[in-house]
Amino acid sequence: MNQTHYTIHGINGPVVKVTGGKGLAMMDMVSVGEEGLIGEVVSVDRSATTVQVYEDTAGLKPGQPVVSQGAPMAITLGPGMLTNIFDGIARPLKVIEAESGPFIGRGLNIPSLDQEKTWDVTLHVKAGDVLAPGALYASCPETPLIVHRCLVPAGVSGRVTKVAPAGAYRVSDTLVELTDEEAIKKMNRILDLLDADDHVQATYHNWDE
Repeated sequence: MNQTHYTIHGINGPVVKVTGGKGLAMMDMVSVGEEGLIGEVVSVDRSATTVQVYEDTAGLKPGQPVVSQGAPMAITLGPGMLTNIFDGIARPLKVIEAESGPFIGRGLNIPSLDQEKTWDVTLHVKAGDVLAPGALYASCPETPLIVHRCLVPAGVSGRVTKVAPAGAYRVSDTLVELTDEEAIKKMNRILDLLDADDHVQATYHNWDE
């Protein structure tokens, strides 16, 4: 991820004024201060950006770094959400207790889901199938009554070229690979056009060098 750095200009309780550029946007997630406290952009103007920090801001000082994460705040949904308890920014309390004791420590960067635990997964597609956004490709029971349905995300489509066998997997494992044949056709068309133009073709090859 391409991280951009800014600096703290002022602090008023959980509200922090940030300066250093105009690249921040509303709802962007940022890491504030030396401990990387979690914050969110709530206001943007020409002179400064306002950040709401979701942790104790004691000890923050003007001039300390603020790092943009380049995306809005988000959590990963999947197996483990329903059988766990979280704080207000979706960090599992059991893991927080293991790392910092009975009180929530500052700057803890903990994923919402256990990255090492495995879950039984059933695949519902095979190589050669064409999938569109919203198509079901796998399912995973979290409890005897609740089954997670794995759907193709928005903006993703193509032909299935590789499928993992049914079994136990982590939430970060790759289960299905798709090839976007339309994108390949468009790229081939672009390359054909480049071949037809010697000047552009020479420039194209210079980029690779």
